[in-house]
Order: sequence, then structure tokens, then C-alpha cells
Amino acid sequence: VYAIWLRYYAWDSRADIDPTVLKDSRVAQFWDPDRVAAHWFADHVGKNPGGTAWDVYFLYGPDSRWEAGPSGLLASGSPVIDGIDTLKVWLSAT
Repeated sequence: VYAIWLRYYAWDSRADIDPTVLKDSRVAQFWDPDRVAAHWFADHVGKNPGGTAWDVYFLYGPDSRWEAGPSGLLASGSPVIDGIDTLKVWLSAT
């Protein structure tokens, strides 16, 4: 699991992130203050080309391949909290 935290509001900072929210040892957390990943996902995976993908999840399986872009999208949604049950089911299966 990759969690990408970003600066959405001008006052957001890395210090605001509570890494214990995602305590699972399989989670790698990243800080993206310039929203590079958020713009890429909005353009290539999300439904908001030219926008910013935030408070969203994209779930890929172990057979997914990341070449020109990701393949094998299993589930996605926004806000993340609305997809928590879906995410729990997938994570418990791995």
C-alpha cells in the first residue's frame, strides 16, 4: 500500500500528517507537496483530467503492471472513508 499525502491547502504541511493513522507495516507513506502524483492520477486514472486527485483511493491487485500506466484497477473511490469497507476486504485477503 502506498499512501501519498499532499499539500492541498496552502497551510497544509508534512508536520500535519499522523503516520500512525496507517499503522500497517505494509503501508509506505510519501509526502507530495507539489501534487505531482495527484495530478498524474487525475490525468491518467481518475475522472478529472487537469485536476487533482485527492482523498481518493485506487486499488490494484498483485498482477497489476506499471509500465506506461497502471493496469488492473480493481476498485477506486472518493472520499477514502466511503471505501473503507472495500479496502478492508481487499487488504485482509492479501
